[in-house]
Amino acid sequence: MKDWVKWHTHYDATDSSLKQRLALVQDAIRQSLPEKPATEGYTILDICAGDGRDLIEVLETYKYKDSIRGCAIELDSQLANEAKDRARIARLPDNLKIIQGDASSTNTYKDNIPADLVLVCGVFGNISDDDVIKTVQNLPKFCTQGTRVIWTRNRRAPDHTHMIRALFRDNGFDETGFLSTDDGAYGVGVHTFNTSTPDIGDDVTMFSFIR
Repeated sequence: MKDWVKWHTHYDATDSSLKQRLALVQDAIRQSLPEKPATEGYTILDICAGDGRDLIEVLETYKYKDSIRGCAIELDSQLANEAKDRARIARLPDNLKIIQGDASSTNTYKDNIPADLVLVCGVFGNISDDDVIKTVQNLPKFCTQGTRVIWTRNRRAPDHTHMIRALFRDNGFDETGFLSTDDGAYGVGVHTFNTSTPDIGDDVTMFSFIR
């Protein structure tokens, strides 16, 4: 299994593909956030949030961040604590929770659904193809009509991003955008949910990390 704390240091390399992936994800988050205050709040779910930089660095300068609620879930205790520190420094509202917990369990999210934005970054490249299918099939439970999902996947051969894009289309999502890093190492997809929310039902384990 990867040392995920060490893996996050690659973000700091000036010319890394991961740093460019981060920029693409953050731009997609900025484009997804409301342009005016959300009267009923704007809910975000961050699945396997790592140290939180994808989301927190964007929200730090978002002028309506007080309307944000939801949760960022990370299993690794050190990364979860780093995310909490980032959120504190960014003065994010208390109703955006950084939780050390199991992001693979649908029960983890039941008090924060439906969400307006769901992040699935750094997940699909570290789980089996069967678990990718299971995860995408369960994402509608977290969504309402118009919810955006931002996801990432490496594009090493065989490139599975085509399969993932088709999975989203088959499970009630329209493709809003798909971008790659300049070197083609990573893809970033944005999909918008276009149908009604299914009941969350019994707890489902969506995935297990295999790398």
